[in-house]
Amino acid sequence: PPFVLLATAFVCWIGGRLRRRSSVWGPLCLLGLSIAEACLVPITFREWPIRDEASLDSRASSNAAAGGEPLLVHGATAAPGLDLVWDSLSVVLTWSALAVGFLIVLTGVVRQRENVRSADHHALVVLSAAGAVLTGMAGDLVSLYLALELTSLPLCAIFWISKPQPAAHEASMKYLMLTFASSGLLLLGFALAYGLAGSTDFDNIRHALGSHETLIEPQLVAETSPVLGVVSLVLVVAGLGFRVSVVPFHFGLKEVFSGVSIEAGLLPAALPRLAALTAFLRVPLLAMAGLEQTGALVALVLSGLTMTVFGALALRQTRLRAMIYYTFLAQGGLAVAGLAVAFRDAARTTLAPAVGAALPGGISSAMLMTAADLLAFVGISALLVYLARPENEVDFPEQLSGLLRSQPVAAVSAAVLILSLMGVPPLCGFWGRIEVFTAMLSTVGDAGGSLES
Repeated sequence: PPFVLLATAFVCWIGGRLRRRSSVWGPLCLLGLSIAEACLVPITFREWPIRDEASLDSRASSNAAAGGEPLLVHGATAAPGLDLVWDSLSVVLTWSALAVGFLIVLTGVVRQRENVRSADHHALVVLSAAGAVLTGMAGDLVSLYLALELTSLPLCAIFWISKPQPAAHEASMKYLMLTFASSGLLLLGFALAYGLAGSTDFDNIRHALGSHETLIEPQLVAETSPVLGVVSLVLVVAGLGFRVSVVPFHFGLKEVFSGVSIEAGLLPAALPRLAALTAFLRVPLLAMAGLEQTGALVALVLSGLTMTVFGALALRQTRLRAMIYYTFLAQGGLAVAGLAVAFRDAARTTLAPAVGAALPGGISSAMLMTAADLLAFVGISALLVYLARPENEVDFPEQLSGLLRSQPVAAVSAAVLILSLMGVPPLCGFWGRIEVFTAMLSTVGDAGGSLES
């Protein structure tokens, strides 16, 4: 699927140089997304092998007996390289990214028809979707970093070409600066993790941190530092916090998204957030063994701050785009709480997270919560784009007065999507919250049972 998306974006971008004003580029991107979904169907129903710590240790021992490096598992090498894997988490993320990308392109098909940069807009959205898919498939630090950049950088270009106005260009540059800050923190955290483990592969890093040994040379190991492991975890969480937009890494968001249209700002912003949340699951959970308790504490603090601060900010907004975006971010704090449960799951079980046929409770609840809120958020934004008129966006609640009489279908759809984003039963958002709360209560129950025993 990611290579289908990359080919689609390339063809759309090259074709746009030849025919700028054309209505064919939107349907072409929709066709490419549909082909990628068709390619994903046989992958979805495959039975994934379960890799636990015992199997990893066994494979590491056999690799050492065969004359290879003693700490490396599944035949990887200590040199940095690209590693793409398919597992349950990557399949779930791929479906989510393709669905969100399809809705974004479908929303812009009519609005971008007469735009001379329509091919560029659609190609950048598909390129960002390809980056989100590759983020879920990343099996090492290098491929994860490149995939995150491929997801975020097209958004800067979308901001720049959305409006020929200084506000849009300012928003593009501010978002680019935030991306650079995030990338710098991520690279520092990844460099520390590589220095501790001697490898960029997630399985190798997890094995090295769990056994407190690192590969320096093919036959030389040294003891790892737990303090540097915590510093690496904090740097990675801070770098991803900019992309997930959790408090206190949210500064500059309002200025960025107030300078662009809803179609060019709110809609494409869903893809980098989805990719960053998946990276939250990949790096700390799959790679940083022994730091689960620290990760759970950090995730709980970020979750509480995000829900409180963004909820308060949403109540103070008068513009619809800011109100909806802050509400979406506040609800995303519950998904971060699901990450805290996933850390506790990783600490309580020997099963390597997110590599079996089923996702552990914390990971599945976080992904379900994210998918439900993303669909509601994208749906509300698409309705605002549909209701807008040329040079007159729907950006204030007063503009929606009388909508039930003039367009009842749109009014009912907006009400359903808003209620789903709020978590009202029996809508999809409610079940995502039930999953998160159930996972949290099960963790508390397991902790109580352990104390009693």
